Amino acid sequence: MLNGITWHGLHSLIDFDATMISRDTNPPQKDRITDRPPYSSVTYDFTELFGEPSYPERTLIYQFTISDERGIYYLKKRVNRFRKWLYSTSGKSALYDDREDDYHFNAVCTGFSEKYTAGVIAEITVTFQADPFMLPNVPQEQRAIPVSDCRFPDLDGDGRVTARDAGLVQTAAANIGAGMPSGLTEEQELLADVNRDGIINAKDSGIILEFASLCGAGRYSNDADGWTEFINFKLNRLPEVI
Repeated sequence: MLNGITWHGLHSLIDFDATMISRDTNPPQKDRITDRPPYSSVTYDFTELFGEPSYPERTLIYQFTISDERGIYYLKKRVNRFRKWLYSTSGKSALYDDREDDYHFNAVCTGFSEKYTAGVIAEITVTFQADPFMLPNVPQEQRAIPVSDCRFPDLDGDGRVTARDAGLVQTAAANIGAGMPSGLTEEQELLADVNRDGIINAKDSGIILEFASLCGAGRYSNDADGWTEFINFKLNRLPEVI
């Protein structure tokens, strides 16, 4: 089993021959907000005064060794390449630790230090600042579609999704099946492919009709937020954050 980290598609051991010798991933610590009035021996805890507790970023510390028998010149070149990889972005990115099979960190590298021994071994300490909680490794095809990317299928422009929109999609699907133009504008065609499979067909009209019916029953709000919730459930998309 590999023992290292994956960052921007490269692995510390496979691509840099950096051997991990220790890790400290520091579990998230809850913020504790307290106050003690003057001349009082009572300390009041306001940690959850406004609802859920908050958590600061967590610090991740990894230690590696890199060796090169050819000497310090070649060793430093390899260490510099390793550093450049870790500092390749200024924002947070997915950091995969081989010890965690199903989760990853959202982190940014904030520290890098090295110490050389006998000119052929470098001991490297790498520090990351990460979000307090890890994220599940959800495959791309199953990740939740955000509101900004969910096209609300209001084809007729009346502000709601109704059976009329489903009918427009059904007609377009029939036209396409007969080898004719869909009868929709380019923008409407984008809205019509609701299951995002690149094809406008009866499945799309059925999904729209189902949504309209559930909105009528009060299950979803007939707007972009309601559609986002519905289509993610319908397509079995999973949230990235837990």
